[in-house]
Amino acid sequence: MKQTHFAFVALVSTVVAAMSSACGDDGDPDGSEGDAGSGASAGDGNSGGASSGRGGASGTGNTSGRGGTGGTGAEAGTGGEGGEGGAPEDLPVTLTFAAKVGSEPFSCGATYSGLGADDSTVHPVDFRFYVHDVRLIDDSGAQVPVALTQDGLWQYEGVALLDFEDRSGSCSNGTVQLNDAVVGTVPFGVYTGVAFKLGVPFELNHTDITTTPSPLNLSSLFWSWNTGRLFLSIMNSVEGEGTARFGTLIHLGSTGCMGDVASGGVTSCTKPNRPDYVFDDFRADGDVIVADMLELLQTTNLKTDQCHSFEDECAPMFAELGIDWTTGETSPAQSVFRVE
Repeated sequence: MKQTHFAFVALVSTVVAAMSSACGDDGDPDGSEGDAGSGASAGDGNSGGASSGRGGASGTGNTSGRGGTGGTGAEAGTGGEGGEGGAPEDLPVTLTFAAKVGSEPFSCGATYSGLGADDSTVHPVDFRFYVHDVRLIDDSGAQVPVALTQDGLWQYEGVALLDFEDRSGSCSNGTVQLNDAVVGTVPFGVYTGVAFKLGVPFELNHTDITTTPSPLNLSSLFWSWNTGRLFLSIMNSVEGEGTARFGTLIHLGSTGCMGDVASGGVTSCTKPNRPDYVFDDFRADGDVIVADMLELLQTTNLKTDQCHSFEDECAPMFAELGIDWTTGETSPAQSVFRVE
């Protein structure tokens, strides 16, 4: 079980090109009237320094040139004396994920054979997981948090839900919508790696699903007996003898939780079960982070075993996910996530 690494490289040339473009559309953001200034990337005088040609109150631009006398409009050169250019805006970032079964893409309408230690044939039912604490690793090795976009559906307070089932075929436990990306921003820089944690952070894990916004309001990803979220839900209908089917699953979540579970007043959990994945080699313009169900289930007997995060049958799947079965902490190796 070898951990694969990937890197994220910021598209610096795109940002520089945008900052060097001539002629913005508007005056300053406070609503000054008049046509835009000439907007050279590092010019002096009325051209300003900002990429959109706006001088602002101090004439400070996003590039390193001097802002000159502002340039809020062709006639209204009201900006103050220019200063050194400010830092560029944050970079947008999109991390793309995919669900696979070996080399095959995951699909609710597909049938997969040869899975597990008992060579099972399975029909998919669910494939979803939460990630949080997403970071990019810059060229000095520092881990920089990604500010996730609050979109009202897939991302909330630094948590994102990746959803690969569409409630079609044998998938009856989820939603029609799909999501395969984590979207946010990072400070301007050069990035060579990425890291993220599987699951939901403690401070959000045990909140009330009836009052917490999407994607943390899904009853199908919530343990009422444990008042906590399912960090990962992979379920299959496994063919048995004749027409018999067995429902195999892994429902990953924190266990050994203390406090008033009935009222949601959980104070701690002895096994957090939130593995931290770090990858050192990833190209954002073409690479994809793959979660592989075949790898997760390779040492599990799918015709008989289920995992709710506390049974002994979970131990092989925890090992593949990079979770120490005894402590619930991250272990050195995992096989489920890779980059392609």
